[in-house]
Amino acid sequence: IYEEWDLAIADASKAIELDPNYASSYVQRGNALQRLGRDHAALIDLDTAIHLDPADVQAYRVRGATRIMMADWAGAVADYDEAIHLDKSFAGFYIERSWAHYNLGQLERAIEDAKEAIRIDANYAADHSTLALYYLSVGETHDPHQAVVHARRACELDGRKDWQFLLR
Repeated sequence: IYEEWDLAIADASKAIELDPNYASSYVQRGNALQRLGRDHAALIDLDTAIHLDPADVQAYRVRGATRIMMADWAGAVADYDEAIHLDKSFAGFYIERSWAHYNLGQLERAIEDAKEAIRIDANYAADHSTLALYYLSVGETHDPHQAVVHARRACELDGRKDWQFLLR
C-alpha cells in the first residue's frame, strides 16, 4: 500500500511540474503524504492548494484530517468550518469536526455535529457509534438511553447483533 501512495506522490509531483497553479495536484499529493505520515509536508502542499484555490473544499477536508492526525484540534475545527461553509451537504465534514470538538472537551458541540452528520446521512454506522460514545461521555446531562439507541443503530447498519461491544 505504501508503494501506491508513493506512486500517487510521484504522479501528483509530475502534474505540479506541468502546471504549478493547479490546486488539485497539491491536494492529491498532500493526501498521499498524509497517508504516509508525512504530515508537515502534507500541510505545505495543502496550504499551497488553498492559496491557489480558496474554494477547494477537498483541500480543507484533507488539511483538517491532517491536523487531526497531528492533534491540532483547533486547526482541524477551523478547516472543517471552512469546508462546511463551502459544502453543507457532506456528513463527513460534520463528523470529523465533531471528533475535534470532542478532543477539545467541547462535548455539546461534538454532539451537535454528530447529530447533523446523522441528519444528513443516517446510514453510516460509524457516525451512530461516535454519537453513542459522546452520549456516554456526557453522562447524566443527556438522556443515557440515547447512547443505547445509537449503539443499536450502529450495529444494525454494521450487521452486528451485539451492540454492547461499543460499551466495553
